[in-house]
Amino acid sequence: AGGTTAYSASSVVLSHSVNAVNDAPVASGSATLAADLEDTLSASVNAPTVSTLFGGNFSDATDAVAGGSSANTLAGIAITGYTADASKGSWEYSSNGATWTALSTIGSATTAVSLTSTDQLHFVPAANFNGPAPSLTVTLIDSSVTVSTGATINVSSAGGTTAYSASSVVLSHSVTAVNDAPTVTSVNTITYTENDAATALNPGIAVADVDSAGLASATVTASVNYVNGEDVLSFTAVPATMGNISGSFNAASGTLTLSSAGDSATPAQFAAALSAVKYTDTSANPSTATRTFSYVVNDGLANSVTAATTTLIITGNAVNNPPTVTSANTITYTENDAATALNPGI
Repeated sequence: AGGTTAYSASSVVLSHSVNAVNDAPVASGSATLAADLEDTLSASVNAPTVSTLFGGNFSDATDAVAGGSSANTLAGIAITGYTADASKGSWEYSSNGATWTALSTIGSATTAVSLTSTDQLHFVPAANFNGPAPSLTVTLIDSSVTVSTGATINVSSAGGTTAYSASSVVLSHSVTAVNDAPTVTSVNTITYTENDAATALNPGIAVADVDSAGLASATVTASVNYVNGEDVLSFTAVPATMGNISGSFNAASGTLTLSSAGDSATPAQFAAALSAVKYTDTSANPSTATRTFSYVVNDGLANSVTAATTTLIITGNAVNNPPTVTSANTITYTENDAATALNPGI
């Protein structure tokens, strides 16, 4: 080259560069929030961060070019689908773990709610709810944009060079059932007078169990001032209203036990049986100390909290008991006998 040749003695270097543009993140798979137990309070439910829940679903590998651009990270999510159902509970989010905001129904990507990667999500179950919680459908957002907590954003244009994943991830959650103890309620006061007939202690008692169709047993116990040999509890089974409930009284403990074979008697049938429990005082000179009777129902797994009682006020010696004199005797008296006892065995 050079001289009289057609070629230049020096060279020219032609350079070129390709400017990086963002590639939308790729979302794959599904996500699950670990199950909580039924009736778990808000402060105790699982509450992971967004990055913990969705980090495994996020990829921005297409932005990682050797000598060029680097992959973005997960900046947050946009919740694009959620149907609120108060009968099951509510999804809530927080930026600090102390103040929580409940999500309302979200029906479109145009009204999505954004959360940052460090925000927390949890589901607070409604009382006595168990089963699948309403799911959340989310779009993943990469760090090429700034994400705010609880903002309403439009992510209907996703994929391509946007910061939003073209595909969605569904977050599921479930609430595990736990046994709910039955309840027995009613507070009653009655007055019993000496020699009264057997009297129902608590005819208005109520029994319920939110998750058991049948109950196992119930007890009525003289818990205060019981007098063995004087206080008696009785029960007469009526299958038409009480099913297969049977009863037995333990005089030593002052406890009447009602039982249902196979736990088949319903709460309503146990209520009828408990309402039919009667009290009798067999003494002609009864103790007038006020008695208290307590009620407990069992569903085969748990006892109710004792919430039903009967206070029994006894009026003693209010009824006069006439004295008795017994004995029949025949004697023979002969003229000039000494004074003779008429009835020595009276």
